[in-house]
Amino acid sequence: MFLPAVFHIVMAVWISYTESYREQRAVIFLLLNFSLANSILDLMLVNMAKKQFRLLQLTYLYVMTPVLSKFLFAPKNELIAT
Repeated sequence: MFLPAVFHIVMAVWISYTESYREQRAVIFLLLNFSLANSILDLMLVNMAKKQFRLLQLTYLYVMTPVLSKFLFAPKNELIAT
């Protein structure tokens, strides 16, 4: 149950070293909040509706977007297209 929290903390620290964090901080915070809200909603559904909790969620890609853009593209083109 602590894995989503650990994932978000690690990714937030890792993202803080990217160029996108310095230039587009509001977009980064929005992506982190989207992913965190979805994880919290899934955890609430686990508790209330006794649904299965998925460790791998599609919204984790929102958080990994700046890190992936840093490694897939050249450093000068790292900024997220908004």
